[in-house]
Amino acid sequence: MNWVEYLIVFLTFLANATIGIISIKKNPNSWTHRFLTILAFVLALWAVVNYIPWITTSEAVRLFWVRATMAITSFIGITTFLLAYVFPGDKFKMKKLFLLPLTLIALSNFLLSPFTFSGLNNTPGGEFLPVQNWPMTIFALNHYGFTLLGIIVLIAKFRKSTGVKRKQLGWMLAGLLLTLSLITASNFIAVTIFETVRYTFIGPTMTIFEVGFILYAIARHRFLDVTALIARTVSYTLLLLSTLSLYILLVFAASEILPTSTNKILIYSILTLLVALTFGPLKNLLEKITDKVFFKGRYDTEKLLTKLIQIMAAEIAITKLSNKLLTTLTKEMRLTKGAFVLIDEGKIQGIEQLNFEAEILKNEQLVPLLENNQESYIFEELAEEKVKDLFRKLNISAIFPLKVKTKAVGLLALGPKASGDIYSNQDLELLEIFAPQAAIALQNAESYRRIQSFSHTLERKVQERTKELKETQARELSKAKQLLKLKDEFVFIATHDLGTPVTAIKGFVHLLKNSKNKLSKDSLENIVALEQASNRLSTLTNDLLQVARSESEAIKIEVATIDIIALIKNILKQFGAQAKERKIKLKNKFHVQKCLVLADKEKLSEVIENLLSNAIKYNKEKGQVSIGTHWVKNGLQVDITDTGVGIPKKDHAKVFQKFSRIQQAGNEKITGTGLGLFVARMMIEKMKGKIFFTSTEKKGTTFSFVLPLTTNQSLKENSK
Repeated sequence: MNWVEYLIVFLTFLANATIGIISIKKNPNSWTHRFLTILAFVLALWAVVNYIPWITTSEAVRLFWVRATMAITSFIGITTFLLAYVFPGDKFKMKKLFLLPLTLIALSNFLLSPFTFSGLNNTPGGEFLPVQNWPMTIFALNHYGFTLLGIIVLIAKFRKSTGVKRKQLGWMLAGLLLTLSLITASNFIAVTIFETVRYTFIGPTMTIFEVGFILYAIARHRFLDVTALIARTVSYTLLLLSTLSLYILLVFAASEILPTSTNKILIYSILTLLVALTFGPLKNLLEKITDKVFFKGRYDTEKLLTKLIQIMAAEIAITKLSNKLLTTLTKEMRLTKGAFVLIDEGKIQGIEQLNFEAEILKNEQLVPLLENNQESYIFEELAEEKVKDLFRKLNISAIFPLKVKTKAVGLLALGPKASGDIYSNQDLELLEIFAPQAAIALQNAESYRRIQSFSHTLERKVQERTKELKETQARELSKAKQLLKLKDEFVFIATHDLGTPVTAIKGFVHLLKNSKNKLSKDSLENIVALEQASNRLSTLTNDLLQVARSESEAIKIEVATIDIIALIKNILKQFGAQAKERKIKLKNKFHVQKCLVLADKEKLSEVIENLLSNAIKYNKEKGQVSIGTHWVKNGLQVDITDTGVGIPKKDHAKVFQKFSRIQQAGNEKITGTGLGLFVARMMIEKMKGKIFFTSTEKKGTTFSFVLPLTTNQSLKENSK
């Protein structure tokens, strides 16, 4: 063997071993990664052992290593099949009915491997030719049977798959077929039919095609998602070779230039020190070079999220907020463009974009993407349908719906990566965390914009009213002053002191709860308390907004026909965990299974949620909350009854007043704004209904409201 052949053996071994190490480091618990690692190391070992017979002259030793090569070969077929069977999943599930025979066949193939060749015949050209024995036929059938079975499994999966998975399977299948064909020609057909081993050295080298195709699937289609690790592997390989070459060059130069009498130990020590000092700068240089080659802008997920959350906490103006978020996101992740498409009531209301054309993003076909429950739409993972054609038309690579709870706020649309690569798992994980936080921040910014507009409108109305009052009755002037004061206090509290910190608190709490660092029990309790406090602050902001809108008559009620029984049942599910925590039983007493009323669904949900929340909070532990319905004149009455501490008679008149909270023994630790029942009364009355309560101290309270029925429902009940 010459040095070229040695180099080929080394590179083949290095390529296979590298993919094995990368695979198992990425996810040691995944069976896809495990089988790929096993196959890679088997191929790496096969590449080395297959060459050993060529570098020995002893016929006995040569025959041993030929048989050892066959023993290693026995693992290739079964491992290929198992990898194809489990790919791309993490778990390995196979019935014992099939697993046991497969294990026995694989074991028998290994045991037959030493008997496939009975000896060696030397040829005139200095070559050697293995003498086949009868087990060779069984061995070949088993080996190629497993391999072909694996190919069949991959073909079946390929035909059923779409998007990225289809591309992954395609490249893996192509590499496997090409490698199998070339190995069969060089290591089986050439030996058994043409009786020559001249081409067997090609066999292991052909595994580079399989490894190369898998590496391409990794780099271009997120298969195992280890592109960054490949870049680092190349970087450190270059670093090692460069350092070694530099050291050899310096030693050679020193040997040639310095006299032979010079102390070699001293020279080598000085050279070693020189190499150590240059190692760091050389490492940084090579990392920059490999980064440019792979065009992989590295970023720390946690640091980038922190930076984005700080922007959301500092900015409340929607234009500045959007621009800073998009600039930071596209720069750090090396994206070509990005945009926030703001959507309200099923229509595009505004666009904040960076490098997109705003007119293009006004396409109403984007709106239906919010109707599905998908967390993201990635171009490579979409089937060849209308949505994918729309992505091509708009040059969009990814879309993340922005929702706060169930309310659609808008879309985050992102363009291709500047490198031309697809989004990595790191990118997608970061964006899936960022999207909900951005939705809250954008909602707050939009609320701030509306509050500003509302403030200007309110101020104008106050001025008009003040002028009118001056012309008529001076006593009405006090109302204008009170309204102006309410406006000033509300705008200050709701927009600046409350709206902005809520985003920051929720964002940092999310980071803490999802931190990789293990937190103490006390720290976790503090985080939960912080989260609860931010939720109360958010509730206060919303209540203040409702009050302000009520005062200015700006609140909108959109009455429609709704099934109130279905609505109540859905809300009860949401309170199951809260009631269970306090060991409170939730019961319903519906007299019918369906009832149509005239109401605003969103506002009615807020009222019911508020009353249920109070019934649970002010209840006794192991108490009971029941919700029931019955007909009244021209309407339906809903009763929510608790077994709590009740309301003292002297406080009944204050229950529905603003900022009113009844303090008594048993509820001192319960927090609240004192606005919930005031808002509930306001909502019910605007829906042409009425709300009232009855309460017995120390026994419990029943809150009731009546809503008008639809015309058809009224006729139906009057006929009974």
